[in-house]
Amino acid sequence: MKKFLIMLMILSFFSIAHADVGGDTRTVQSALTSTKSTTLAVSQTSTIYTLSFPIASASRPMAIMYKALPATSDTAIYFQQSFQNPTTEGSSDDTYLTTDDLDLSVTGGSWQMATIDTVEMTYGRFKIVGQGSNPATTTLQIKVAK
Repeated sequence: MKKFLIMLMILSFFSIAHADVGGDTRTVQSALTSTKSTTLAVSQTSTIYTLSFPIASASRPMAIMYKALPATSDTAIYFQQSFQNPTTEGSSDDTYLTTDDLDLSVTGGSWQMATIDTVEMTYGRFKIVGQGSNPATTTLQIKVAK
């Protein structure tokens, strides 16, 4: 009987642990340009804005993965938040405030990661700025897990 009770306690512990682990699901999406492309072209010192996307459902920090090409690229990535969609997608908008400087010197070649710890507003988007000697052929991909 003692062995049976010990076995029952062990099984109930693993059942609870399994339920907690299985409940953590995230949605991953790509940041898009105004033409719905997942490849963001950042030519030389240009500034681009991604399409806005809903962030109100992000109840925990959002994970951001990004990759720039070529290896000689030099860009900065900022995260902006607002209470509404921009007046014109892909353009500067006074209602969007920069809340996170994700990476002020993205160099190309490999995937990198950052987190956005505080989501306060309803919509978010990325502002990407080419810097200094950033090549005209620079492209960037951004993935968001929320």
